[in-house]
Amino acid sequence: MLIIAPMLLSKYKPLSYLLTLRGFALLSHLMLPMMVLMPIMFLRYYYELHQLLTLNFYQMVFYSIGTYIFTLPLAYFAHLLFRAPISAGLRIYEEGDLVLKGEKLLRFDFQFIDTEKLKYKTKKD
Repeated sequence: MLIIAPMLLSKYKPLSYLLTLRGFALLSHLMLPMMVLMPIMFLRYYYELHQLLTLNFYQMVFYSIGTYIFTLPLAYFAHLLFRAPISAGLRIYEEGDLVLKGEKLLRFDFQFIDTEKLKYKTKKD
C-alpha cells in the first residue's frame, strides 16, 4: 500500500500542484546531502553528552526537528560545493557532445555588445 499510495495521490490536482512547487524541487536536491549529514549530526550530539541519554517521544521529536533544521544549511552548502558544479559540468559536456555530432548549433548571443559597431569599415566608407 505504501508503494501504491503516491501513484494514487498524484492524480489529485491540488497535491500534484503542491509537489511541483520550486521549494520541493530544492528539497529533492538536498535530500542526499541531508541523509549523509544527519546521522553524523545525531552521533556528534549524543557523543558530546558523555552520559546516559534517556529520551521520551517529545524530546526525540524535538531533537530530530532541531537536527533537521541545523542540517538543512549544511546540506545546501554541500550541494553548492559539490553537486551543482558537477551537474553544470556534465550539462556543458552533453551540450558540447551534441554540437560535435551536429545535432545542435552553437550560438553566441551577446546582448551587451552592439554588433553594428563591430562591422569592419572599408576604404570606401
